[in-house]
Amino acid sequence: MSVTINHIAIAAKVSKSVVSKVINERPDVAPETREAVLKVIKDLGYVPSNKARNLSLGINKDIAVVLPSDNSVYRNLLFSLYRILSPKGYDLSFHITDHDGDRETEILRSIRANRLMGLIYFIDPDGGHYREKVIAGLNIPSVILGDGPGFSGMDRVLCPESEMTQAMAEIIAAHRGRTLFLSMPESKEYQRRRNDLVKLSLGKAGCPLKDITFCPGSQVSDEEGYALMEKFYDPRHTLICSLSNVYTKGVFRFLRDRGQLERTAKVITLGDVSDFEHQILGCRSISMPVDVLAEEAAKALIDRTEKPKGQPKVIQIPPRIL
Repeated sequence: MSVTINHIAIAAKVSKSVVSKVINERPDVAPETREAVLKVIKDLGYVPSNKARNLSLGINKDIAVVLPSDNSVYRNLLFSLYRILSPKGYDLSFHITDHDGDRETEILRSIRANRLMGLIYFIDPDGGHYREKVIAGLNIPSVILGDGPGFSGMDRVLCPESEMTQAMAEIIAAHRGRTLFLSMPESKEYQRRRNDLVKLSLGKAGCPLKDITFCPGSQVSDEEGYALMEKFYDPRHTLICSLSNVYTKGVFRFLRDRGQLERTAKVITLGDVSDFEHQILGCRSISMPVDVLAEEAAKALIDRTEKPKGQPKVIQIPPRIL
């Protein structure tokens, strides 16, 4: 059972209003009473609710965070946002759309109905830009996270995908040897865009395409990564590149099964692999620094609440290369 203000009041032998005054640092409480209440709070391990505190003070500090899925990248982003905003008294509600347009519409409607203070929205690569007018119609401070089309009149924080693909292309160009390249399926717009970006980046970096074996997947999964390796891998490939960190799980499983982990020179992927078991095996990654994105998004949203009519900002964060 969680500890409430009522439990604190009973243990400290004071009224709930006195406990509330202590929590909200009101000056009209006797020093000895304040110390007694704070001791009970510490002893019982009570953690004040930002939402309850804000309601008692008549303050709206509710922020909605809308994300397309709950993969490791978005989970890390949620943790970073909570770590930054919760100590400042903001109450965060998290909403996962699972790439479902109808579900996302319902989430945005509920945000409008509940009149929250602000919104942090991560663009769904499957088509989130179609929500631009809906989000603008919420009439609340909003910050858009992620690269993609649309949202030109809103505050944005992004790690440009073109910079990520260019960083990968430069590593490939510097590599002297045969490269196996696992590209994205062509079934979705953002996947085609990523494939086009990397080919453009390879050209800019002067990569010898004759040394690169391109193998497009039919879906993004670790099983597909394994299947692509079965079909295209040759021990003479000394660099394996993956346009999705999801493929990379299958890549390492294949190499482990074939006893090739020590023989393959390098593996590099777009996307975070910090929570993968094979990170210790030397996989290089080019990813969005979600902790920096979260920090900049939080600052941008707070700034927008203080200056609602200022010019929209676009903050670009360079990729993290490990």
